[in-house]
Amino acid sequence: MLLHKKTAKEIAYDYIKDRIIKGEYKPNYKINDVEIAQELGISKMPIREAIQVLVSQNFLTSTPKIGTTVTELNIKDVYQIYEPLAVIQGLAARNACLLVNQRDVKVLKQINNDLEEAIKDDDYLKAMNLDKEFHEYFLVIANNPYITNFCNELLMQIQRLESIFLSTFTSYQNSVEEHNLIIEALENKDEDKASKYMENNWLTSIPNINIRSLSRLVNAIK
Repeated sequence: MLLHKKTAKEIAYDYIKDRIIKGEYKPNYKINDVEIAQELGISKMPIREAIQVLVSQNFLTSTPKIGTTVTELNIKDVYQIYEPLAVIQGLAARNACLLVNQRDVKVLKQINNDLEEAIKDDDYLKAMNLDKEFHEYFLVIANNPYITNFCNELLMQIQRLESIFLSTFTSYQNSVEEHNLIIEALENKDEDKASKYMENNWLTSIPNINIRSLSRLVNAIK
């Protein structure tokens, strides 16, 4: 099997995006294409092309006379990203019910068991990655490239949000139980419950704050 060799543009894209998601490039950080070109050992053109893609995905903001900076995030973005992701992931869970097999169920259960262990170990970075892996696997089962593309863009934004606000609002204490409900619905091929439980898992991701209540709070303080 031939492995895809990354283009210079893809290398630059992954390099910048990963640093934004991990918080190494913080909000309002100014992107220096010359510096990145030196770090990667490639020309500025593919870096500029990668920057254009990241601007279109709202990771970066391009402003005349200022340049390109990392897009600033605030608590309002939580609602605006989580709600559409919840709906699309609910659709993925519904579709997955039609295509799931026992191997898929076994994989999901193992990921969820690993998530439970990470929570017990207070390893929230590992928990964040395992939670992402759990939800990404539903995209594999659903096998719909359009759903996958929409979800992947939103999941990247979620990772960035969680990296920034991790210490203040992210918790996975309820995720294991909620994931078990999703898996049970998937095993029973119950499309309605799988979709409902998946949406609920996203909309209750923030501890002690219902996401819909959060939106009303944000609107009230505009």
